[in-house]
Amino acid sequence: MKDFYYKYIKINLKFIPIIGLIVLFVVTMGQNPEDIDVTKVENTSFVNQVTETFKSFSESFDFSNKLELVFSIILIITIWTGYKYWLVRLKPIRRNPKLSERLIVVTIVIIFIERHVVMDSPIGRYIDWILFLSFLYIVVAGSWFLAKTIDRIDLSSDLYCWGLRLLGLIVAFLGMLLFASSSLALTITNSKLVFNNIYWIASVCIILLGAFMEYRSFRRHPAIHVW
Repeated sequence: MKDFYYKYIKINLKFIPIIGLIVLFVVTMGQNPEDIDVTKVENTSFVNQVTETFKSFSESFDFSNKLELVFSIILIITIWTGYKYWLVRLKPIRRNPKLSERLIVVTIVIIFIERHVVMDSPIGRYIDWILFLSFLYIVVAGSWFLAKTIDRIDLSSDLYCWGLRLLGLIVAFLGMLLFASSSLALTITNSKLVFNNIYWIASVCIILLGAFMEYRSFRRHPAIHVW
């Protein structure tokens, strides 16, 4: 019984930093910088600098639309609980729990950024890079996850082999179409960093996946043992 309570307390202690950050953020959002009496503080410039920093930080997030905020919370909870109680039961997910969980977390981060971060703000200046790295991780890690799943397919039946072979051709063809369109977009448009490059990288990953599916379809057993 003592071990049970010890483990329970230890698990809950991990949430203390998160709760602390949430409380600090709420206090910062509700604080009016004009209410600070800087005359009572010795280092006035330091206080003003900290105040401006917190003010700019709070202005980087948009929670004015309560309905949209509630929708975002429900969407994030639905995605997370759907993964924890439904998707995690699938065999490919059970074989790669850490990778799949990271993909879900990055997806949730992207949803939050897209819906509640103000682009024209101090934090918003770096959003392009944050989104680009997040999308890049999803594309690369997702392709690796699919490759691991494909490598474990049972191809003892000729029907499965031909089905994977046909699917590989379709995937490679779609990847080439995306590669051509994204390459054209890179040369004639000046879009954001996220959408200017991520499609091109995704098309390369799709083509490689299609090629791997073709290679795997000629093997009865795992081809290269992707781990």
